[in-house]
Amino acid sequence: MNIQILRRFVCITLFIHTCLPIFSNQEKHTPLHMQSHALQDRDTFENTMSSSREHTQTIGFCIQQLLQTLDAGKIKLNKKEKQHIVGELLQLQELTRIMLEELYVQNTKSALLEGILLNNTIMNFMIITLQKGLPSIQTSQLMMQLQKKSQKNMPDELILNMMKKNKINIDRLIYATDHVGLTWYNYIYRTLKKYNAYSVAKCCAIGAATAVLAGMILCTMDAGTGFECIDKHIGARPRFIQSESEYYHPHKIVNGKPVDGDVMNYSNCTLFQGLSMAAQKLTAVGLLQVGALVSFSYKDVIASMYREGFDWAKESGAKKLNEYDQRFAGTSKANYTEAGYEKVYFKDMVGCEELEVLAQKIANFMKHPERYERAQIEEHRGILLYGPSQTGKSQFAKALRTLIEDEMGTDKKLPFINAKNMFDLGYSVEYIFWHASYYAPCILFFDEIDLIGTHRDKSPQTTSQLLTCMQGLDMSTKPMIVIGATNRLEQLDKALLVDGRFGKKILVDYPKYEHRKKYLETQLAKRCIHLTPEYIDCIAQETEGCTYNNLKRIITEAIILSSIETRPVQQKDFEQTLDTEIRKIQPAAKNMSEAERKVIAIYQAGKAVARHILQTQQQVVKVTINTVNKEVKPVDAMMTIENSDTKGSENDKLIASKKDSKIKLGDVFTKNSNNHNELMSDKEQEKECLALLAGTAALQLMLGESYTQCNKHDRAEAMQMIYNIISQGEKIDDKTKYQALGIKEEYEKKIYKLLSENKALLVKVSEAFTTNNY
Repeated sequence: MNIQILRRFVCITLFIHTCLPIFSNQEKHTPLHMQSHALQDRDTFENTMSSSREHTQTIGFCIQQLLQTLDAGKIKLNKKEKQHIVGELLQLQELTRIMLEELYVQNTKSALLEGILLNNTIMNFMIITLQKGLPSIQTSQLMMQLQKKSQKNMPDELILNMMKKNKINIDRLIYATDHVGLTWYNYIYRTLKKYNAYSVAKCCAIGAATAVLAGMILCTMDAGTGFECIDKHIGARPRFIQSESEYYHPHKIVNGKPVDGDVMNYSNCTLFQGLSMAAQKLTAVGLLQVGALVSFSYKDVIASMYREGFDWAKESGAKKLNEYDQRFAGTSKANYTEAGYEKVYFKDMVGCEELEVLAQKIANFMKHPERYERAQIEEHRGILLYGPSQTGKSQFAKALRTLIEDEMGTDKKLPFINAKNMFDLGYSVEYIFWHASYYAPCILFFDEIDLIGTHRDKSPQTTSQLLTCMQGLDMSTKPMIVIGATNRLEQLDKALLVDGRFGKKILVDYPKYEHRKKYLETQLAKRCIHLTPEYIDCIAQETEGCTYNNLKRIITEAIILSSIETRPVQQKDFEQTLDTEIRKIQPAAKNMSEAERKVIAIYQAGKAVARHILQTQQQVVKVTINTVNKEVKPVDAMMTIENSDTKGSENDKLIASKKDSKIKLGDVFTKNSNNHNELMSDKEQEKECLALLAGTAALQLMLGESYTQCNKHDRAEAMQMIYNIISQGEKIDDKTKYQALGIKEEYEKKIYKLLSENKALLVKVSEAFTTNNY
């Protein structure tokens, strides 16, 4: 690693010394009227400089796309080749960064000339490299070309002519970057789809296959004799039903084995066997055999026999077509197996150390079940993951499957059965467990298990079946790990949570601050996106209560925004994404009057100024007076409020409401690396109360009026903190409420006085909010 860093430093130093006129200030202050002809016009010069800067940004975008292509595994390379290419591309990326940050800021003709020359040389170098293949990339050759082409003076006509060539080359570079890693058949396939020839070819292929199949059937029938041929070739049970037991649906299960019930089942019989069974049923009810055969619907029998096969063929065919479509187009994902499921590794799951240890134990049990049998012990039959939604519970099940398959070897596959999908299709819990035992060893995953294992008074049949099946698992002969996931633990039946069923319970909560920061650093490094460590830390602090999916969405949206303008990802892309995805700031309302804007600006300015003066733990990141469509979630104070009045106060109703979705009139966004509001000292809670009440105090100070409807959730949250301070978890009676109201009045007077002493700053901040349309 030290050698690579040294090599990178040497290359950058060589580039700086080679192109020394770029970084010198000799012509920085040269007047434009002394520079010749075509570029002496201010507008022409600025437009040319802007176009050259955009070309450099596009080059940086293409380099970033190549790095992301390598990370996604789109190009088959060995480890050494990949390290070499990544190192060379990182040097090119650093070169473009220097041009953007140190070259174009000079705004001189010399800087423009060097920028155009550099763009031309880099683009030609990259286009030739992509045509030959990425493994042939050598940045040292580019440095030699730069040394030969570095010039101080060039006629304006030649400069503009080179700009035209650069415009052509930039389109060639984008095309070459978009098609890197594609094979010859990928090009043909994409060309066919582009001109809509693929759909025509597919229809012709399907028609030809159908004609061939029909001809084969006719020839086979001609070779046979009458009904014997039909019974042999058409009436026989399909092969996929014989090989795939999951399409055999027993009516009921006795002693753990499937048996036929009272309802006639045609899925396991030939055509004439089905007719015979139907005749016997009709005869049993007193009808003549001749009448049964006449009135019997042969169409229904055939449809019943082959409906499941047709659905299976249709689903499998669509899946295969989609798979081949991705493969021919060159868009198939590298982290998907041949079986079609995603491979997830624990190394990519930040903050899941406890889950990884548990997975290692389960993998050892699945690999060596005989050791547990000899010791007369067994692993947990069921594991229950509970916590908020989208926190990684399903990812754990996928990572567990990947880990066990890696432990058992590539020749052994571990079936992963999603029980919720089967239950939604109408299969009983008993059938799901019988189906899983057939494929054991396997993983049976119940997502949203609260829909099945609820209290017995709500769903007695399914809950009873689940309890019985969990208790009857035979882990010695057919090892099967049952994993349940829920975000409503309180709705599960208590009998499910005992040892022997879901005795192992693991909380999967929102990621902590350090885990969010590590996840962001890892994902940004994989995608070669460069942000300052301070800004990454700021994002991690501001995203409290967010899941890894939210963080991934932030990165994805930022990449999309930069891709629209074909430039590398910048900090402004993340800032814009945070506004829309996390802060939920809505566009400025056109129907909002100036008076309303003034009221909101003063209110939010009061809160921001108060936090600045009080130096609260929650540091101000951004302030807006636009509407914020964000769910209001008051902090749970872990206390009981005892109301003598059955109606209750407005503040009490807001405190008790946990799903009160409101539109905020502006907001002050803060960050806090601690992220433990429940561990705040009483002094810090007092500061928070003052900051929350500062908006109302600012309105009284600036306008001399009160606006009780303006962001009343702030006052409700302040009252909740005051309750928390004086109650210490005990019940709150009327006496405590009056005491809390008295403290609130003291806080209002205190913050009013504090803002009065800093009125000039308050006026300045509120005017800035109104003028700049934050």
